[in-house]
Amino acid sequence: DADDTPQGQIDAKLLIGDAVDNADSPQYNKVTSAIDLFSQRRVKDARDLLTQLRTAHPTLPPAELLIAKLFILARQPQLAMQELEQTVQKHPQDPEAFLILADGSLNERRVTAAEALYQKAQYLNKSFKENAKRKANFDKRILFGLAAVNLSREQWATAETLLRSLLTLDEKSAGAYQRLGTALFQQATPSNKKWNEAYQAFDTAAKLDPKAIKPDVAMGQLFEQVAQVA
Repeated sequence: DADDTPQGQIDAKLLIGDAVDNADSPQYNKVTSAIDLFSQRRVKDARDLLTQLRTAHPTLPPAELLIAKLFILARQPQLAMQELEQTVQKHPQDPEAFLILADGSLNERRVTAAEALYQKAQYLNKSFKENAKRKANFDKRILFGLAAVNLSREQWATAETLLRSLLTLDEKSAGAYQRLGTALFQQATPSNKKWNEAYQAFDTAAKLDPKAIKPDVAMGQLFEQVAQVA
């Protein structure tokens, strides 16, 4: 049930912080009220309140999309899917529903479906003008997702290109550096220096994120995988 969600961990900043800079501002108090209504399983009332709020603040994400996110946080993927379908139907130019569906497909290892959804989001985002912060965030998520698709297919050079593009937009993405390390390692030969580049990428990831795997361990694991395949 929706009221099983750890509501204390869900606030306006979590729900709309990727769309606005001041999610805690009083002008967005209705987001907190909508979260409370959702926790009481009054989903329609929550959706209606978020719809009203978006009328006053058009740069906010669609109400159906926010309800979908609440269902995802409540670990109710089927109900989230219904809301995402409504988002696509009512707001076909908004890329985020396609991005969320792409991420879900990738998590379920439906790589071809994920790729098509990321590409749809990428196409829509080119002409998306409702919110510059959301658009910039989508650009990063699309590149990250398409890189993950190519890594899963062992298309290392394409993955490298996508990750380098991502790092021009977000130079502090430890996850991008970590994946870049893998893509570089897999292209390494005795005649190129990509092993060194891979180590440097893993090292940068570890410096950016203390939880990231250490470069020696990452390289060791990859060498071990190569030895097992051989």
